[in-house]
Amino acid sequence: MPVPGADGGPARSSVLDLLRERSSVRKFTSEPVDPELLDAVLEAALRAPTSFNFQPYSLIVVTEERRRKELADILRKEFVGECAAFVLVCGDLSALPRKGETYGVPLDDRLADASLSATIDASMVGMCLSLAASSVGLGSVMVGAVRNAPAAVAELCALPPSVTPLFGICLGRPAEVPPPRPRLRSDLVVHREHYRDAARERAALPSAATLRKPGGDLSAGDLAEWRGQVVKGLRLSRRRDELP
Repeated sequence: MPVPGADGGPARSSVLDLLRERSSVRKFTSEPVDPELLDAVLEAALRAPTSFNFQPYSLIVVTEERRRKELADILRKEFVGECAAFVLVCGDLSALPRKGETYGVPLDDRLADASLSATIDASMVGMCLSLAASSVGLGSVMVGAVRNAPAAVAELCALPPSVTPLFGICLGRPAEVPPPRPRLRSDLVVHREHYRDAARERAALPSAATLRKPGGDLSAGDLAEWRGQVVKGLRLSRRRDELP
C-alpha cells in the first residue's frame, strides 16, 4: 500500500515509482532476454482487465533477428531490429462469432462495439506489458508506426482479416535510458466531479505553465521536443486519415 514519504511528499510505492520514472527506450544492447523472463512478463500482461472475459487481442512475439529486421525496414524504425523482442499487439475478433454460436448468442456481423472493446483491451494489455518489463529491468517503447503500414505488417505476421495490428512494443536490455519526458499539468487532464473546459490551455504552445517534468525543471530542449512531437503527431494523424 502506498504511504506518504517521510518528508510529507508524494505517496511512494514501487509501482508509483516505476510510472513516475517511466521513459521510452529506443537504444538496446545486443544481450538477449531469457525466454523464461519474456514469458513471465507476457503472462503478467495477460492479467490486464478485459471486458466480459473476451480477451479480444493477440500478441505476436517476434524474436528472430531476420524477421525483426524486416519489420524495422517496413516501419522505418531501426531499434525494432535491435531490440531482443518485438511484440505486435493486435485486436483479434476471430473467435468472437464462434463464441456467439457456442454460447447461443449469435452476433452475425454486429461487431462494432466488440471492435472498440478489442482496441481498449489490447491497449491495456500493452501498457501492462510495458510496466511488467520495466519492473524486471527491461526497457520498452511503444511503436505506433505499425499503423503506417498495417497491410505489410499483417502480411509479414500472417494475420487473418479478423486480426488488426494496432501497435508494437520493443523489449530488451536498455543501452540508454532517457529521462522522463514532461506531461501536461495534471489539473488540465484530471477533472473533479464534472468536466472543465481546458482546451485553450491544452492547445497552447508548451511552457512551464502547462507542463510538468518529474524530478526537474523544464529546459528549452524539453519545450522544443514537446512542440516537435505534437507537430509530428498532427501531421501523422492527417496522413493516416488519408490512407485507403
